[in-house]
Amino acid sequence: MTNSKKTIAITLLGALFAQSSYAVTCQGVPVAPAIEPTTGDVLISSVGGLIWPRLCSLKTTTPQGVTPDTCKSIYATVLNAQSSGRALTISTTSSYASCAAVPQWQYLEGFSFLVING
Repeated sequence: MTNSKKTIAITLLGALFAQSSYAVTCQGVPVAPAIEPTTGDVLISSVGGLIWPRLCSLKTTTPQGVTPDTCKSIYATVLNAQSSGRALTISTTSSYASCAAVPQWQYLEGFSFLVING
């Protein structure tokens, strides 16, 4: 393989890897945390560009593997951030290009971590 073909192959592999490994990180003070009463799902009206993300369920394990016990901690963290006026960082390993592009009312694809800033 010539050097130019190797360069093209490496560039194409890099582009393919970059497209499949997006990470979306959204930061902001959570507005109106909520629990959907029939499913037990925990949602937030808005946070850092996300609109009504469905974080987890207090009743069942989510498709992303978040258990109800972990969901209790997530909900407590969200409430703590909201009541103290502190920002949250929510990170996902998803195929979305921005926080605003994440679909509303659905579980966060690739939900990887949640932290209170500051």
